[in-house]
Amino acid sequence: MYNNPLDQGFGFGRNQSSSDDDFFSLGAPVGPGQPNRREDVIKVETILGNTGHHDLAKTDGPLGWWGDRQEKAVKDWQGENGLKVDGMLKPNGPTISSLKQAAGGLLGGFKPPSPDEVDDHHDRLGRGEPGILNTRPARLSIPVPEKVPELDEQTLAFNADSARALTRTSVDGEVPNIYANYLKQAGADGHTTVLDLVDQVNNTEGRDRAERVLHGILGQVPPEQAKAFLGGEVPAKRPIGVRMADLADDDKVPLFARAAAVPAAEAPKPVQLAEADTGSRTDAAPASAPQLPITQSAESSPPKPASAPEAKPEPERMPAPGGTPAPQPEGGTDTERLLGMPIPDDEDARKEARATLEKVRDRGKALGQDKASEFLERYLNGDGSPVTLDKDWVRGHKPVQEAERKGEGHFENWLSGKGRPDTELKTINDHIPRDGETTEIKGLKWDAAADNSVWKALDDRSNALGGLSVKGVGDLKLERRGDEVIVTGKVTQSAEDRYDFSKGKTEEEKRKYAGEVLPQGVAGGNFNLTRGQIDQLEAAGGAKPFNILTDPWTKELVGRLKLDKDGRVIGSTFEWKR
Repeated sequence: MYNNPLDQGFGFGRNQSSSDDDFFSLGAPVGPGQPNRREDVIKVETILGNTGHHDLAKTDGPLGWWGDRQEKAVKDWQGENGLKVDGMLKPNGPTISSLKQAAGGLLGGFKPPSPDEVDDHHDRLGRGEPGILNTRPARLSIPVPEKVPELDEQTLAFNADSARALTRTSVDGEVPNIYANYLKQAGADGHTTVLDLVDQVNNTEGRDRAERVLHGILGQVPPEQAKAFLGGEVPAKRPIGVRMADLADDDKVPLFARAAAVPAAEAPKPVQLAEADTGSRTDAAPASAPQLPITQSAESSPPKPASAPEAKPEPERMPAPGGTPAPQPEGGTDTERLLGMPIPDDEDARKEARATLEKVRDRGKALGQDKASEFLERYLNGDGSPVTLDKDWVRGHKPVQEAERKGEGHFENWLSGKGRPDTELKTINDHIPRDGETTEIKGLKWDAAADNSVWKALDDRSNALGGLSVKGVGDLKLERRGDEVIVTGKVTQSAEDRYDFSKGKTEEEKRKYAGEVLPQGVAGGNFNLTRGQIDQLEAAGGAKPFNILTDPWTKELVGRLKLDKDGRVIGSTFEWKR
């Protein structure tokens, strides 16, 4: 028998202060050495994400934890706006006031997500489900004529190079700038080139990345040009980091929409891809084009890894003015120098990925990170069979402890009538027994993701375990006594993870995150690889993912539910015996 705090009354949860209903009202200071309430950090991350100073796409939305990235974003804003550069935001202070002036029109009508909602968002993403917070700009729809002019090989190759270069990084480099400058000069004659770029990026990286690049292009051209390209008004800016439920649903908007036929006399004329940065030009002759999707050459298809890929000829370099071939610069081709990023060759990219992972493995061994190095070796040279870890060693990892508590919170929320309905068991109010009777609930399942990304310690557990998921299954008994229900039972938890470097379960989701860079902390250094590079290595058989498992552990749950006159839950309190 253990001390039961349930007889001490009911706690109905912490009230949310009015300041938490407004993005620009901070409950306490935020910054180095400050309280950094999660509610306030979420606001700051979201605001700076919408001003372009904090990359919310990199973390799939706000996290609510103060760190170096958040501090840098604040300082960047302060430096650009003539404020004291100290990384500090005080309630009603100059920094938050300047942010309100800049972003108040966009975020002023929205209520910030709570820490629980942020955690729920990331938990869903960890399970491969859609999140509840918006992480993308407004959907765009491009009118495509019945006859799409066929681009010349050089322009197609340049677009393919641009699309492939984007797979190596989560940033867009000079790509939007180059195509925006081109579109300004070419006008309507340049629409087909930009259209093909968007199609190629969509094929390799997914629609979200393609639209992000297009937003970057259209945001730099005169409004009338952007309107002409889209065949209508540019959609209003869509705030990042707010609840999807608070936004209009635009997912049904097609990326490519068939436009009306263009009279032959008005068909586009031959154009040149003008690059103002270098003065280089490429001729493009129009012709009738195939139907969507716009894959006009093999170059526009996504790279397909294979054990022995066919050798591809080096794309012809863009000629300098006057038709004279431009000299080959040191450190890459003209196109690579122009884009500001390397263009990967499939086989070379796989060799580079494996060599880098081998360096990380060896560096980990030298640093005494035995389990992390063992797992990386198993990934590179193993047979893909699962491994079972000691549960106590795994539970000693702080993110796993936090995930355990989040999982407990999911059970508590469901029992309190606050959580989302279970697929099979529906809601707690469907199981409340009659007075004096007992109901059993079996197989109630809730999972929680261990958010390793916010855990900074580069220890062996952190590097070995990655983002584990803590799974829980509960068998509970509900005993009603008047307007109260006594809850007793057991919840069995275990941890598991797939040791790989992919993000997302579907091919579309994997393409979306293919360009995300993964600095491998196991080496205590900066060994940069993208998820796409490692996915290609896996597809070619150069690495084999495997499952990480633990033995289960069990906890006892005791609780009490308070009912209203209709027998519905209105309050609750719980205790866990670990």
